[in-house]
Amino acid sequence: MTDDTILSLWAAEVDRLAESTRTEYRRYLDHLARDLDVSLREATTLDLKAWPAERDWAPPTRAYAIRALKSLYRWMAAEQLCDDVAAPLKLPPVTEPPVRVADDVIHRALMAAAQSKRVSVAATIRNKGHAGWHGGVVA
Repeated sequence: MTDDTILSLWAAEVDRLAESTRTEYRRYLDHLARDLDVSLREATTLDLKAWPAERDWAPPTRAYAIRALKSLYRWMAAEQLCDDVAAPLKLPPVTEPPVRVADDVIHRALMAAAQSKRVSVAATIRNKGHAGWHGGVVA
């Protein structure tokens, strides 16, 4: 079974992932398959540790790529294609800067500016009907 076939089967079966996540994971996994000196089934934990480490990626990018590896190899192990050689991989620490969100005063000002229809304003607002903060464009 070729690496491309394995990746296509994996992508078709991991429906728990959002389509955009599956697409991004597949992009990383395609690069991995091209960069390895062996097939995906023959790769070792050391091969998988070295691959993201050899790239000049920021920690969030490296973490995303490692999540893709873990997803693929967890699936491959479940399908008995190989052992889960990605299981020992550790995610790098990722510190994200705090995001300033719009308080009620800023939200009212943005809404007033948007009402003029002369301005399109990008804002992060709290949607009272849903948990968390949501980004959006007020036009």
